[in-house]
Amino acid sequence: MKVTYKSKKLEKECSDYSLLVKSYGLQIAKKVIQRLNELESSSDLSVMSKIRSARLHKLSGDRSDEYAMDLTGNYRLIITSGDENIKLDQIKIVRIEKIEDYH
Repeated sequence: MKVTYKSKKLEKECSDYSLLVKSYGLQIAKKVIQRLNELESSSDLSVMSKIRSARLHKLSGDRSDEYAMDLTGNYRLIITSGDENIKLDQIKIVRIEKIEDYH
């Protein structure tokens, strides 16, 4: 699957392990790298829904076009597919929106 980023800053952060650790701590940085590797090696987003520890889930309300994947505790990797009405097995490109604690 192809992974893009919302901003150059986020892309730089996600591609530089030491920057991730500095911004989010070691535990979250490791999970971000793991999730990115899983996304990149998946053929489509339905593969991620089968990884129980990722707990891919669609958000609701004003965030209905976004999906979240568990990192640690309350932290989630937020992604979008560009089309909220498409099935998971048809999503081949995702955009990383942010890494956040939205609880």
